[in-house]
Amino acid sequence: MSHEVLPPLPPSPTEHTIDEERASHSSSSDNDQYEILRIQKAVEALKPPVPVTDKKSAFWTSYMKLADEHDKEFKEKYSTDLDTSLIFAGLFSAIVSAFIILIQPQLSTPDPPIKIVVAQSILYISLSTTLLAALLAVLGKQWLMYYQAAGSRGTTEQRGLERQRKLDGLNKWKFNAVLQMFPVLLQLGLLLFSAALSVYLWDISVPIAIIVLAFTVLCSGVYLFLLASAIFSPDSPFQTPLAPFLKYTISLALQILQPLSTVRDWCSKLTQNIQQSLLQFGKSHVQLLPSFTAHSSLESQNTPLQEDFTEADFDEPSAEVPAVLWVLETSTDPMMISTAAEMAIDLQWPLSLDLKLSMNRLDETFTHWLNNAQNIQRGIVHPATNCGMAYCSLRLIARASGHDPHGMGHWVEAEEHPDLQNVLEVYHDLPVTFNVWVMSRVTKWALNTIPSLELKQYFRGSPQNNLENFLNQFTPENIQTLDEEDVCNYLCCLNTCFSPCNPRVVVQKSKKAFKVVLMTQLFRNLQTAKIDPALVASLLKTTSDLLNMTGSETQYGLATRQVKNLVIQISQFCSALPQQHGWFDLVVSAAMFARKQNIGFYYTGEQFDEVEHHNVQLWATLDLQKWDAHTSTAVDGLLALLAWHPLAISNTPSEECLRIITRALSAGGSSACSAFFILTHAHSWFLDPQLQPVLQSSTVWIHIGSVVSDNVLFSSAYFELWVHLATIFEWKPILFHKFSAWIAVVGRANVWDEESLTKCNTIIRTLWVTDVNDWHQSLDKYEQVWALAIAALTKAWEAFNFSDSSAVREFVRLSRGTISVTLRIDYCAAPAGIWKEISSDLRYNLLPEIGKVLIHAAQSVMQTMSDHRQQVQGNLIVEGGEDTSTRAAELLRALGQVISTKFEPGSEVQLGGLARKYDDWYDLRTLFTREIARIESSLGTDHAD
Repeated sequence: MSHEVLPPLPPSPTEHTIDEERASHSSSSDNDQYEILRIQKAVEALKPPVPVTDKKSAFWTSYMKLADEHDKEFKEKYSTDLDTSLIFAGLFSAIVSAFIILIQPQLSTPDPPIKIVVAQSILYISLSTTLLAALLAVLGKQWLMYYQAAGSRGTTEQRGLERQRKLDGLNKWKFNAVLQMFPVLLQLGLLLFSAALSVYLWDISVPIAIIVLAFTVLCSGVYLFLLASAIFSPDSPFQTPLAPFLKYTISLALQILQPLSTVRDWCSKLTQNIQQSLLQFGKSHVQLLPSFTAHSSLESQNTPLQEDFTEADFDEPSAEVPAVLWVLETSTDPMMISTAAEMAIDLQWPLSLDLKLSMNRLDETFTHWLNNAQNIQRGIVHPATNCGMAYCSLRLIARASGHDPHGMGHWVEAEEHPDLQNVLEVYHDLPVTFNVWVMSRVTKWALNTIPSLELKQYFRGSPQNNLENFLNQFTPENIQTLDEEDVCNYLCCLNTCFSPCNPRVVVQKSKKAFKVVLMTQLFRNLQTAKIDPALVASLLKTTSDLLNMTGSETQYGLATRQVKNLVIQISQFCSALPQQHGWFDLVVSAAMFARKQNIGFYYTGEQFDEVEHHNVQLWATLDLQKWDAHTSTAVDGLLALLAWHPLAISNTPSEECLRIITRALSAGGSSACSAFFILTHAHSWFLDPQLQPVLQSSTVWIHIGSVVSDNVLFSSAYFELWVHLATIFEWKPILFHKFSAWIAVVGRANVWDEESLTKCNTIIRTLWVTDVNDWHQSLDKYEQVWALAIAALTKAWEAFNFSDSSAVREFVRLSRGTISVTLRIDYCAAPAGIWKEISSDLRYNLLPEIGKVLIHAAQSVMQTMSDHRQQVQGNLIVEGGEDTSTRAAELLRALGQVISTKFEPGSEVQLGGLARKYDDWYDLRTLFTREIARIESSLGTDHAD
């Protein structure tokens, strides 16, 4: 039987349909997903970019977008020009070379004609000029590539600043003019070639030479005509690279020759046309460095306080100024201009810029957003506000530099937009209505801009109405959002109501450096202005509240002369007040201005003999029993004013007045500093029998020492007072028992000058250590004082009575001073500022003796603790308890052991029941300082210094 092989069965219709449907469905699904993805990308591309809330980021993003467009066009333009120059140079150099080769054999003859030599020489010069142009064109291509790489790294702001820096470099180094000189070199080469050809042909064929020469002259004439049209007509399309250079040269020559010319009117008209045509070329001459004018339209001849300003007080122009200026002059996009305008508002601008183009662009942009009814279109209020604020800010700069552009435009807007309305009020030189409850960015900007307004044309009478309207807007409820910058602008506005401010101060974005000067000018104005006393009181009260609320940053570089001028003006104002109802409140309000918190001056005790007498007896009206926050602030101001008055300090105060001063010592802060300097300079007060009971109080000396400990720069005045009192019979025993307060100050002082060391030497020898070894004279001055301090500490611990009622307070201060002095390893010698170490030999000679005394003192603590009969109220054992007493004994024992032995880094010390490791002297001193702080804390706050 044969078997027949059958063909494979075809797939069933059902299976075939299913496979096709699967394949079709898969293909359809992929296509659908692809189409969906494309649609999503298209939608994302059509979406507007996410707005940037940060104005700096928004500006630099817009800047880089505009810069990319500008630089792309810039590169294409000059790349095309350079490529054309290279092609022309290549072709032309080949032609010149051919003629050189043709003429060269004629120079080989023994006596070549002179015309041939001249022609060949000119051809070589022409060829060299052409090759130089080609070389420079190649370099120009590389320069463009270098410029194109600007701003390729870093943040957007960093890239923008880098790009603007290179763009400013192009303008500074006349990059455009240099590139435009390459075609000039080719034109010169062509002219030389024509001249050489004419000379060569003259020797061969005169008719042909004449034809060539005539054609050369004709072409040169046409070229000169076209060049002249470019020079004298700004609208001429025949601009050549030589035109800007010749325009500038002719303009400069006309300025020199104009006074001598008989056709002055013609020259003036010609100069005006040339200057207009030089507008673009002149941009490269803009100086972005701070260069201020001496006088301007804002500055009157009697503007005060000129002597109070120094160059260091004025800020440098902001780094973003060139970039913002470039955008305002280059861009035509209204939104981009608005972004740049928002940036321009907060920048520090120099006074040497020509801002006319930028102001015109801002004016045009603002006008662009006006509808037919001359109102701002809906939704454009914020960009319009930016442009309006920027325009007024630049107008402020222009006015300060003496170039006020009057009549630039006429803006009108309805009153439903308060911020924009305030901008328009500033634009029209009208008084601004503030909304200080909100204190928006426009309100803060207006405070900075108001001093430039020309308000006199609207208020021709006294400044009474101006002041009243201005002050009524600054109520105590409405000033919570003001900061120090706003207060400085507020002071500048106040002064403007009396007289014009210095223009250089007006244009400063940050007037913090002029705060003291502005307050001084205010008091000068108040002494001469004829305004109601009630208004003066309101002005001083409002201003004092603002100053007290905002405070001031400490200005270490503030000139003492400025503070002197302020104090003099305050004193003269107070002295001129009639002593009638309310005069004391005026004095207190005026004195507030002299507070350290308000002037930001690091007070070091300077005094001025020129300051008039100030009666300290008026302080008796203050009630010590009602010492509240208002009293503390008032005393702070009065003390600050009194501290600068040596004539007032020379008078003996009443006991009530002295108690106010001594009470201020415990208040801390600037009040304590002022009270300290009053007491340390009023030496005669310490000799008055009626005042001595108050001044000899231990509490007074504790607080005096605390002030010096917190302000080590005050130590010189502190030592001076000790030197003065140490020789007085009735004060010598008092000071003898205040050694712990004195040594605490000495332990904190790091910087020593000759005068301070001499004073300390005198104090110790007069009060505590009269017998000095001969070897003491061989030490330097600081080591002499250090050795004497160690000797005095040794005697103090030997005589210390742990059962005395004042043992708690004395133990803490004496321990702290002992730790600071015995663990000191170096000191700073002023004024050179050189750090010197205490010799190790001196340490090993002096410290073991005091170490033994400290160990013995520790034993005394333990012995007293075990003696139950010592129950005197207030002693260290009763108030501190056994735990505190044990820690105190452990501290004295550990300190005695450490200073008696050689220092070993990495050792341990037993403190507070724990073994604590130290690596150096600083660690060791820190461990002991922390331990004494813990002991003091356990004794309670009543015993703190």
